[in-house]
Parts: sequence; C-alpha cells; structure tokens
Amino acid sequence: MHKTTAHSIVLTLLAQRYLSQSAATREYSLGPALFELGEIYRTNIDAYGICLPIMRQLSQKLNRTVQLSMLSGENVVYLARVVTGDFLDFSVSDGVLVYAHCTASGKSMLSLLDDADFDKLYPEEALPFRTNNSIRSKSKLKQELENVRANGYAVDNQEAEAGLWGVGVSFKAAKLMAVSVSFTSRTVETADMAHIIEQLRFTRDEIVEKIGSF
Repeated sequence: MHKTTAHSIVLTLLAQRYLSQSAATREYSLGPALFELGEIYRTNIDAYGICLPIMRQLSQKLNRTVQLSMLSGENVVYLARVVTGDFLDFSVSDGVLVYAHCTASGKSMLSLLDDADFDKLYPEEALPFRTNNSIRSKSKLKQELENVRANGYAVDNQEAEAGLWGVGVSFKAAKLMAVSVSFTSRTVETADMAHIIEQLRFTRDEIVEKIGSF
C-alpha cells in the first residue's frame, strides 16, 4: 500500500477514534471507539435476552414497532427491535448508527446530558441532517431538549426518515438508553398519543427494573 493511502486511512481511524496517537512518542494504539463497539455488542446481547419479551408485550398492545437503543457519541444505535408490518419499508435497522438529534429516542437521551457533555458532543452550531424536518442547529436542538425535559418524552416528526414518526423515553443504565415506539405518517393521525406515552413509560420502568444490574 502506498504511504499516502496508508496515512489517509490512519487519519480517518484517528478521526473516528478507532486509533489514538501519543503526543509524546507519536505512536499509535487502539482507540476508545473500539471499547464502545464492544459495549454495544455486550449490551445488544443482554438487551435481546432480557428486554425483548417486555418489548413484544408493548408491540402487541399498541400494534406498533418498539425499539431499544443506546447513545454512542452523537449517534443512536438500535439494540433490539420488535417490528410490525408497516415498518418493513424503512431503512433504519439494528446496529445502524443514526444522528441522535434526528430521532425520538436520541433526543430523549440527549435531554439527560449536562451542558458540558452536550457541548462536547456538539461543538459547532450547524448540525448534519437526514430529512427536511431534521433539526439543523445546536441552538434549536437545545430548545427542543428543554421541551423534552418538560414533557418527559421526545417526538420525532419524520426527522430521521420521511414518513416515519416516533415517540421515545430514556433512562440511565450503564449507558444512556431509550425505548421508543415508531409508526408511519399514514397512521399518526389515528394514534392515541396519550395512551402510547403512558404504555411506553410503563415499559421503560419494566426494562429499568430488569436491567438495573447492567
């Protein structure tokens, strides 16, 4: 491999925190992102075994897709999912990283961060986006998170993917985690949001009780 190509790859791995470089010796070592991947894998296994039965109950009650996720940097990674038929056309899948500020589960988890941790995640005013409805600025995101704290839940109005809505509530385990319910824009007008949020909170409390030892 040409030195220029190798150097470009190394810079990418550094930027993504898969490698670290010593300021003193300039030597490379494994970065913290690899540890995070290991944590995601371990949590994923635990989530399937412990949380899936509880999530299935909620999905059956509401006839909606239910998801369990965790915060990984400025992204959300989905750990477990119970999918209904109307969700199959959408691209978000297990293990895929999605901008946290574009999802209900992500916004609910971000609302638990203090100002210092929030500023570390979002040092710039401009934010990347996925749809026309996505939040695109840090200042607007901060306003949104104030609403999330006041309401106790977060809503995603087609911000991660056009045609897909979500409601999420978060909790603290070994990592920040959230449980959410997804539904399509075709069914949102008939959704009983008060009932969905009530059942979502009940499910969250059940999950917290089960995984308190994570």
